[in-house]
Amino acid sequence: QAHSVASLYFFYALAGAGAGIVYGGSVSAAVRWFPDRRGFCSGLVVAGYGMGCMPFIPWISGMLELGDIGIPFMRLGILQGVVLIIASFLLRYPINSKAPAKQDTSVDPEKIGFKPSEMVKTPHFWLIWSMFFGITVGGLIDTANTTPFGKEMGIATTYIMLAVTLNSFANGISRI
Repeated sequence: QAHSVASLYFFYALAGAGAGIVYGGSVSAAVRWFPDRRGFCSGLVVAGYGMGCMPFIPWISGMLELGDIGIPFMRLGILQGVVLIIASFLLRYPINSKAPAKQDTSVDPEKIGFKPSEMVKTPHFWLIWSMFFGITVGGLIDTANTTPFGKEMGIATTYIMLAVTLNSFANGISRI
């Protein structure tokens, strides 16, 4: 539905905000269901994010072969919207769930960790942020150019689709 670069940026940012909200809610609920396995269950949830596109790759690839880019994205967006709305009604904390324990008030909060304004002044923050940014941008550029590059190299579309699927699988399984 984007008819200009500005609208593309707006809708892409809106989708990113939505993904962040779903991500936060999913991890928050999961760790409350399994408090003794918080790391493992949050790893499984984020693995779902890494592998989430895997089942749709053949479907999208088939529709893109027909030539119209807008139709696959619109259909997938509608499908995801319906699934997310239904899932939002099902996502609940366990009945006897308790919020994480409150911090010990006898400890001075000023001496624990960093305030956000202090955090962004540290080289460690910018190193970690740059690493995440770099891998994300690199991965998106790589994924976006896989099909054109593969076709230029004479690789069959089936093999390109398999490579993208394996990339998605490895992305997800490595998060656990």
